[in-house]
Amino acid sequence: MSRPDLNEIISELTDRQRTCLETAVYSGYFEWPRDASAEDVAKSIGVSPPTFHEHLRKAQKDVFSSLYSSPATITE
Repeated sequence: MSRPDLNEIISELTDRQRTCLETAVYSGYFEWPRDASAEDVAKSIGVSPPTFHEHLRKAQKDVFSSLYSSPATITE
């Protein structure tokens, strides 16, 4: 069983999940230290911080579940 490719994984997200995830990445939300807070990202896309967190977590869950749905094949 092969893993889905990245485009396939991303296409399975809802528009809101994709927007939250992409905006978080491009705004520096995942950097350490963060370049943007959850409040900053939420405001930039016109949603409340709890709504941003909800969609972001669902997107992360879906992406990670897809990536780890089959065992990794390690080649040397």
